[in-house]
Amino acid sequence: MIWQKLERDHTRVLLLTSLQELTEDQLKKFQSYLTSGRIFGFPLIPERQLENTDRQDTVDQMVESYGLEGAVRNTGRILREMDRDDLAEKLERDHTRATTWWRDSSDSDKWRRRKEHKAMRKRKEKRSSMLDVPALLLTGLKELTEEQLTTFQFYLTTDQLLGFPSIPESQLENTDRQVTVDQMVKRYNPEGAVRITLGILRQMDLDDLAEKLQRDHTRAWLLNSLEELNINELKTFQNYLNSGKLLGFPPMPKSQLENTDRQVTVDLMMKIYDPERAVKITLRILRCMNDHDLTEKLQSDHTEPSGPEEAVEITPEILKNMNWDDLSEERERFPEDFEPEDYDQEDNRTYRFQCPSAGLFQCSITGLVFKMEGEVEVLYRTVPWGRRLLAQSVKRPAGPLFKFRCLKGSVCQLHLPHCEICPGGGCDFLSVAHVTDDIIELIPPHKITETHVIINIYGFCDYGLIKDKDSPVFPIKAQVLLFYHPSDDPELEPVLHVLLLPRNVVLMKVQEERARRNGMRETFIETTSDCELTPDQIYSLSTDGYHKVTPKNKKFDNDKDYENYTTTFAVFLPAKVQKAELTLKKKKNIAWSILDLLSSLFVNHEYPWKGFYRYHAPVPAATPAKPYTFPGRDFIPKHRMALETRMGLLQPIFPRLQDHGVLIHEEREEVDSKSTKTLQNQALLDMVVRKGARAQEHLYQVLKEVDPCLVEDLEEQAV
Repeated sequence: MIWQKLERDHTRVLLLTSLQELTEDQLKKFQSYLTSGRIFGFPLIPERQLENTDRQDTVDQMVESYGLEGAVRNTGRILREMDRDDLAEKLERDHTRATTWWRDSSDSDKWRRRKEHKAMRKRKEKRSSMLDVPALLLTGLKELTEEQLTTFQFYLTTDQLLGFPSIPESQLENTDRQVTVDQMVKRYNPEGAVRITLGILRQMDLDDLAEKLQRDHTRAWLLNSLEELNINELKTFQNYLNSGKLLGFPPMPKSQLENTDRQVTVDLMMKIYDPERAVKITLRILRCMNDHDLTEKLQSDHTEPSGPEEAVEITPEILKNMNWDDLSEERERFPEDFEPEDYDQEDNRTYRFQCPSAGLFQCSITGLVFKMEGEVEVLYRTVPWGRRLLAQSVKRPAGPLFKFRCLKGSVCQLHLPHCEICPGGGCDFLSVAHVTDDIIELIPPHKITETHVIINIYGFCDYGLIKDKDSPVFPIKAQVLLFYHPSDDPELEPVLHVLLLPRNVVLMKVQEERARRNGMRETFIETTSDCELTPDQIYSLSTDGYHKVTPKNKKFDNDKDYENYTTTFAVFLPAKVQKAELTLKKKKNIAWSILDLLSSLFVNHEYPWKGFYRYHAPVPAATPAKPYTFPGRDFIPKHRMALETRMGLLQPIFPRLQDHGVLIHEEREEVDSKSTKTLQNQALLDMVVRKGARAQEHLYQVLKEVDPCLVEDLEEQAV
């Protein structure tokens, strides 16, 4: 008894020591994991029991709820989720050493046998509930609204769309979620029920729920598999994971698997590999270990019927007819937009995307699309092309060069935006450059769509689109950008700078570079900019006769415009002229035009740029006056994370935004279609941010009107 008491006390000290390394904010985040139910396989701790508690109370609550081993295990998992791998590894290492010492110091043989027997009995008891498929399915269906549940049941009763045996309509009429789950398990067996549920959820565009169900089910299956192994077999299994001998699977770092238990091993597999690959590698390792009986049993559990006699086997023919490929292609055409964070630690405009789950995500600033295998954190920015390297390879740029750094997780596919208009749908002359040091490696595209070149990737460095110098010349998607430069001298005319650029340049990069070069006095004028231009062709810009344009003609040299962003045409504006009509031509063919450009620009004569959405770099202190800025433009990005979770009912917000022209009916429907409140808030914020400062200002004013307490609270926190 005395040894056990000493062990308990020492373990509490180890837990307390780990929590003392956390800041107050980190401690609150740690406690939020305990109260959120995000720790798979363990009950949550009621929030009231951790309210205003210190580190010692937190340790006591964990030990009381999970036991000593469970408390250590959960602390390690949460610390890893918080990217404090150093603390997690130290805790697990110290705990393992201490446990070994206590065991060796006690009446070891008898104690160990009793402990091992008890652990085996617990594992067997736990195994029966770990892979509780009906409970997983029921949890998933509880996330559906009543209307969504009815739609879900409709899919089960019809075989016209999905091609699997239907459940008679009478068996699902006026039934609740529990009965629906029971009918699916009875009809399709547990594993078949999971597959059918995943397919229907994706058909209903509830990819977030499908992803969660798949991950939870796979995690439970993997844990169930490893519980069949004894300690020595588990160590052998882990040795395979870090050996690097499994073709197609990157090895796990040995340090991450040292002295880890089954749960941590499963968590690491889920983190590094996607769910399906984690299953494949588990089965492959078990075969390598010659555990064929266990392999057969697990493969059977994961893929074949195990239910009653009337269960219908989900055959390959049935799965083939379920059209999941069509759905996957449909989702790939419409990736989820995200607004990246600024990560300007070195003042080089680096973006950060912290991806919460697997899926396809498009950056709203650069147009890049990432296909993620799971939770990922990636940094990226544009960098200059090496002209010498390109010349040696007889290539020229067809897009910006992006530098990537993956901090966490892995990206399996990258979609680079192109601006080609390919006759007959073919852009075979495009390729992807993988730039490392002084080497350009050409990567053949996996696929080329109308907007992107897609490649499969296994590591990150610099990637960009290139084409042969003698590749065929076709019109490309381009844009005309306008920058207004006022004059401080009344004797000098203001200048309108006109830039002809490929459409896949990063607009924010153009604005920043122009501001850096031109003393931060230029104003970007947002107007209709899209057009089609032909590289290496001569263009002219004409006006209505009141303005001087220089030069008269200029070649569209698009491959140099991914870095220079220089003025193509300069239009000099007489002070008294308040109108301008611009027309861009190639010979006699009009490529782009705009009428009455300056009428609203000169509403305020002191600041003619006032009222336009634009990028403004920081203005020096010596500047006598600042242009007007929108409060909402600062408020929305600053409090973005809080608004995603705290913004209230959207119904009173929608009509006001529609009245101001911020939203249209279809966009409102798109927000409404999201499956959870947080996703709806995220979708609305994404739309508003993409539309610029005026849209953000309107949302800010609407929030002040419909939810003043929220706005006041957020603004007070920022003071």
